[in-house]
Amino acid sequence: MLNIDLKKASVFLLFCLQIIPSVTYAYDFAIMPVRSKAKTEQLYKPLMNYLSMAAGQPITLKAYDNFVNYWQDMRDNKFDFALDAAHFVDYRASQLEHQPLVKIKDRVSFSLVTTDEESILEASELIGKPIACLPPPSRGNLEIDTFFKNPIRQPRKVEVKSYEAAVYKMKKGQVKAAVLPTAMLGAYPDLITVETTELWPHMGVTASPKVPTEVKSSIARALLSLTKTEEGNKVLAAVGLAGFEPADHSTYEGYSKYLVSYGRYNR
Repeated sequence: MLNIDLKKASVFLLFCLQIIPSVTYAYDFAIMPVRSKAKTEQLYKPLMNYLSMAAGQPITLKAYDNFVNYWQDMRDNKFDFALDAAHFVDYRASQLEHQPLVKIKDRVSFSLVTTDEESILEASELIGKPIACLPPPSRGNLEIDTFFKNPIRQPRKVEVKSYEAAVYKMKKGQVKAAVLPTAMLGAYPDLITVETTELWPHMGVTASPKVPTEVKSSIARALLSLTKTEEGNKVLAAVGLAGFEPADHSTYEGYSKYLVSYGRYNR
């Protein structure tokens, strides 16, 4: 019978455990491309660093140049986490079994706007004329159908990569109007609002079913607690967000119907 020195064995086992590295997994966090890829990376890097610390796992920003690639990766179920608009949140929750965790506080609408020089008072005056908007299936692009309900009497959509680019084109006279988030209009008091959409829940954060429950919980807690610390408030200020509040699928249910009109809803 072997005579095992239990004390030496315990020391050896402890040594082995210390030299074996702990397993970590990197999770990606996709951000809806309403700004340029470079600007998105600049603005959201502090938030990714904050979430990495909170989760104890690397959280890597996944930024995009356009909605075409963003939508394709979404349909291919390539997101671990994502922050985007209500119709995307509902799509992932209902079609891909992703779980809504939290949402940005408040609700959001979009406005059809123009400049004072154009003297446009009704949307019908823009039929056949160029309107700047982000590419489909961004909400601003899809919402144009709510302003122009007759499919054969439509404006001409001029796609841009950012809301700032839309304003630039409008002020340069390259387009007659633009579709912008209503909350953004405070930065442009000289713009004239022609029409405004209904309010939707603000952007939400979802997690893939592949992400462990404990990681989802730590990310949700970290986002909800951002307003409670000086560091967290700095992170929010860098991105320009007011903070997060709890949300679930019921908050967003039904909004993916706007993607059906886009014609590429099904996987």
